[in-house]
Amino acid sequence: SIANRADNLRITLGEVETDAEVLAHAAPLNDETGFLMAHITNDMGELILPSSQVSLFLDGRFVGQTQLAEVIPVGGEADIPFGAIDGLRLKRTVKARNEGDRGMISRSTELTEEVTIEVENLTGETWPVQVFDRVPFSEQEELELTYTANPRPNEVDHDDKRGVLQWSFDLKPGATQSISLKHELEWPEGKVLQ
Repeated sequence: SIANRADNLRITLGEVETDAEVLAHAAPLNDETGFLMAHITNDMGELILPSSQVSLFLDGRFVGQTQLAEVIPVGGEADIPFGAIDGLRLKRTVKARNEGDRGMISRSTELTEEVTIEVENLTGETWPVQVFDRVPFSEQEELELTYTANPRPNEVDHDDKRGVLQWSFDLKPGATQSISLKHELEWPEGKVLQ
């Protein structure tokens, strides 16, 4: 029974367990640190219902609370955030950005941008890291887009999101991984890029 007009009440309905793939998500365009994510597949034989208060424990230690916004059906997958990894530092530097005209007879306008991304591991453990960044994409025939990345991304248009690139690698303690990304947009003279 539950008391009427009582404050919040926590009821344990039972425990279910599953294995999780632990990853460090890194989005240097938005954050200066990586975030611990647990990727799970619901192999527990029952629905995982949404909740506004989910307590998170890492190696038996309480690390905080989050919420699950959607039902995770049997066989469904989900990423559950576990907070920042203080020793995983991200830096995104725009090395060059130029806009100008080119061509002698047939004139066009172009925009180039060159970016360097650095991921540094100051922790004492190796992290499987997923780095996310983006490049522009074209929806018009007259706008030409090319990009180069070193190293090449493991996935282009991640999760069916156009222009989102994803790199995956293991980063050892004390190591730094650099990514170079350059894109070029070109459009006919007289047109305006918005």
